[in-house]
Amino acid sequence: MSGATTVLVVVTALGAACTGGALYAFSSLVMPALERVSAGRGAFHVPRNDALAALVPDAPGTTDAWRTYLREWTAANHVRAAAALLAAAAFVNAVRVG
Repeated sequence: MSGATTVLVVVTALGAACTGGALYAFSSLVMPALERVSAGRGAFHVPRNDALAALVPDAPGTTDAWRTYLREWTAANHVRAAAALLAAAAFVNAVRVG
């Protein structure tokens, strides 16, 4: 191996080690914190899903419960989609502006 190739291999290995270390730190430190923060996300959909799953299909009021669920879920999903689009637009703008 030539000297330039050796340097390139060493620099690449160090870069990979730093990247791997950063990803490991992120997964072991930041992800558990994000899990605690995003635990509130179940406060909207999960109780509604559980209530819907507990419904008896032929019971009175099931149709009304389903309509309410569908209306609320659709509204929440539109908010989530709009938030994702705004985040993507902000990201593209940040990359473009530099």
